[in-house]
Amino acid sequence: MLKTRLYSWFRGQESRSKSTDDALAFISQGLALTGDLRTDAQWVRIDGAVVGDVIATSGAVTIGKSGSVTGTVFADSIDLAGHVNGRMIAAAQIACKCSAIFGGHMSATVLSIDVGAQITGTMALHTNDAMPAQPVMHEVTSKQYAAR
Repeated sequence: MLKTRLYSWFRGQESRSKSTDDALAFISQGLALTGDLRTDAQWVRIDGAVVGDVIATSGAVTIGKSGSVTGTVFADSIDLAGHVNGRMIAAAQIACKCSAIFGGHMSATVLSIDVGAQITGTMALHTNDAMPAQPVMHEVTSKQYAAR
């Protein structure tokens, strides 16, 4: 369905409204963006490279296997299959797939890390109400985990 909608949109067959309810922001593979990306789009997909902050004020961010972000990613939820060097802050959840490579700090209400993901840095869990003023930090590197 999404493929059909995207095809129709790119061909100009679908009306484009100013509503961001179904909006999609897409950084394709081979595209490099230097600077901050701020959007109200419901879905943001990054398969290219972003050097700067990605701020999705009311949506989800997916960073594909070929995608990379150097900076802060802020969204309702974040799915990581590519590379992030910096911070990931989600109001709801962060899911790191088996191909994910992350270095920095992540904070969410739910953290999901698949086997094989390479995570180096700190993690903090916060409640749905708000992030705590002094989050409890847990630092685990992939080498420390493998030594267990």
